[in-house]
Parts: sequence; structure tokens; C-alpha cells
Amino acid sequence: LCRSGIYDVVLPTRGLSLETLLPHRDTISNSCATLMPTPAQFSLGIDKFATFDLCRKLGVIYPETVFLSDELDIEATAKRLGYPVVVKHRRNFGGSRGVMMVSDPAGLSAAVDDLAGLTDSRQDLMLQKFLPGTIVDACLVAKNGKIGGMVTQERRLMYPISGGVACIVATVDLPELEKLVASIIETLDWTGPAQIEFKWDPLLRRFSLIEINPRFWATTGAWLKAGANFPALAVDLALNREPPAFPRLPANLRFKY
Repeated sequence: LCRSGIYDVVLPTRGLSLETLLPHRDTISNSCATLMPTPAQFSLGIDKFATFDLCRKLGVIYPETVFLSDELDIEATAKRLGYPVVVKHRRNFGGSRGVMMVSDPAGLSAAVDDLAGLTDSRQDLMLQKFLPGTIVDACLVAKNGKIGGMVTQERRLMYPISGGVACIVATVDLPELEKLVASIIETLDWTGPAQIEFKWDPLLRRFSLIEINPRFWATTGAWLKAGANFPALAVDLALNREPPAFPRLPANLRFKY
């Protein structure tokens, strides 16, 4: 299809399509423009173990996390972290899949068995301290570490309510977070769309990085309606065109799904 010459850009929009195309990134780019992260960059988002290793190297704060092993006393660790505790699979499946919040030892045991079944290994799981604050996302498209456009949004209602797909979102003005995100993207020399998810800890008054989604995000359509056309920006950057000035959306624009 690329060699036919009737397509300008290959722009995967989901994690699975991106993962499928990445091994053929160089071949595709010989016939068609693309805007995809490198396999190494992609792994930082799709593998939460790699995400938190990156956080340690960059000095970025993230919730206290313990990786499961055969020697780990899971119940004692959960008790130390404090219920409710979050059980996560290392793979970023998207949405709330692969993530469960539990409030007691019985729920913990069931969640570990359930999530371990995704890859038949408990060592692909982690326990994470639950942060009660708001989820805030930095949604952006970048090329070679330079952000072409970004919107920061707050998830005001999610399904499931403990954390998952956004039902109501609103723009927020967070210069401090934007500066942190710009530093991460520049350090990674990131290319492509990305949604970097943070939790605001109201007690410690700081942002903790939760995950990096190396793809377009579920609320892309919401901000497209508000005038922030991320897909068009991605196409322009892929084709090495100078994009029009990306709008800075005002705070508290609200979208309900």
C-alpha cells in the first residue's frame, strides 16, 4: 500500500497497530512518511518496569512500587504499602486493563491470580502504593524531542471510578507540569504522539508519574473539537512541513463522553 504512492503518511493510532508496524518502521519510511517512536522509546511506555527504571534515572517521582518475585511476601508488602493497594501488570494494555485496586488480602490474592494469568507469570506484576489524588495527563505530539503541541487535562470522572477511561475531562493550566514533561520528552528525543499520566498527591503536593502511553489517547477527539488538532499536527511533522501555531487552550474547557 505504501509503495502504491497514493498515501502520504502512515499514522498508527492504537498501541497494537503501533507495535505491529514498529519492526517495519524503516522499510515503511522508504515509501511513506511516518511519525512513530523508536522501538526503544516505545518500550518505555509499553513496559511499566522500563517506565519506572526511566523515572529513577531521570529523578522523576513515581508512586512507591514493589515488583513481585518468588521470595516476596505479597500480603506483608501490601500491608506495609497500606490498603487500598494497586496491583498492576508490567504491560501497558491501555485503559484500565491490567490494573486492579484492592482493599483487603482476599481481593489482593484474587487480583494477583487474575493479572498473572495475562502472561502466566507473577513476576510480571507489581504492587503500587495508591495515591488518592487527581489524574492529570499531558497529551502531546513531538518530533526529535521537541513538542509541537500539548494540552494538560484533568480526569474529573473515570470508568471505573478508581481509575480508567475518562468520562469527563477538563483542561488545566499547569506550567510546572508542562516544564517537567518538556524535559522528559527532550531527554528521550521523543518522536510521535504521547500521553504521560500523572497523579497529583494532595498531601505531599507534587506530581507522580504513573505511565507513558506511546500513542494517541482516548480524548484526542475532545480537544480536536476545541481546536487542538493533534492528528493534523502529526501529519505536518511527519511530512516535515511547518505546522500552524498550535493553540493554547484555556483552562477549564470541559468535555463529557
